[in-house]
Amino acid sequence: MDKSEFNISKLKSCIESLRTCSKDYETVQDLKIKEYIEDACIKRYEFTVETAWKLMKK
Repeated sequence: MDKSEFNISKLKSCIESLRTCSKDYETVQDLKIKEYIEDACIKRYEFTVETAWKLMKK
């Protein structure tokens, strides 16, 4: 596996993690927990964008 394949697989992993977080946010009912999940989703989004940006720069 070369470097570009590794980076694409890392990006795919980030996107899947973001999707999972989003689904959790939609299904949870407790507002306090929903707030924590919202924060986690924001961080995962930021990490996904950073990963995509780094991949595009190469």
